[in-house]
Amino acid sequence: MVFIKPCLSCVPLNTLGYTVVQTSLSGDQGADLIISKNGEKTVVQAKKYAGKVSNKAIQEIAAAKDHYKAQKAIVITNSSFTKSAIDLALSNNVELWDGLKLKDTIQSLKSKKKEKSLFEISLNLKKGEVIKKLKIPCPFCEEEFEYEVDIRKERKETINCPNCGVTLQMGNVKKVWVCDYCNQRFDTKVEAERHEKTCKKRKK
Repeated sequence: MVFIKPCLSCVPLNTLGYTVVQTSLSGDQGADLIISKNGEKTVVQAKKYAGKVSNKAIQEIAAAKDHYKAQKAIVITNSSFTKSAIDLALSNNVELWDGLKLKDTIQSLKSKKKEKSLFEISLNLKKGEVIKKLKIPCPFCEEEFEYEVDIRKERKETINCPNCGVTLQMGNVKKVWVCDYCNQRFDTKVEAERHEKTCKKRKK
C-alpha cells in the first residue's frame, strides 16, 4: 500500500481506487504524489504541520497541477488551513483535506473494510466446464478484477484485490449448472444433464 509520506495521519489512497505514483524527494515541482482514477489525474501535496497550513502550499500545488497537466489538485494535512489558504484554494479550484476530513476518511475506510470484506460467488457452469473466469467487483475500492476458479480444487478462503491490495474473505461458492441449449439453471450437474437430453431447444 502507498501512504502519503510526509503526513502524520496517513490515508492509503490506493484503497480509494487510485493508482498512486510518488514523486522524487527533490524536484517534485510542488507535488508529493500523482494519483489517477477513471482517467483523471490529480496532484497531491501533503503537509505534516503542528500549526495551520498557509497559502504557500496552495500556490505550489496549483503550479504543480499545470506542470503535470493534471485535472485536479489536493492539499492534505493532519492539521488545518489558514483563512488565506482556504480563500486561495477556492479561487484556484484546489481541494483541501484537513485533519478532520482525514480522520473521517480513515474511519470510513476501516468501517467499509470490516462490513464489506466478505463476498460470495455464484458459478454458472456449462457441461464439461471446470475452469471459470469471473469478474469480481471489490467492495472496498469498487474496482473490478478477474479471478479464476478451478472447481476441481479446493477454493481459497481469502483472495487479495489486485487494485487496492485489501484481503477479501470468500463466503459461499454456489455452483449452478446451466443447460447448453436453453440456459435453464439447475442445482446439480446430474439434473442439468438429464434435462439436456429432452430439452425442447436442443437441435435434432
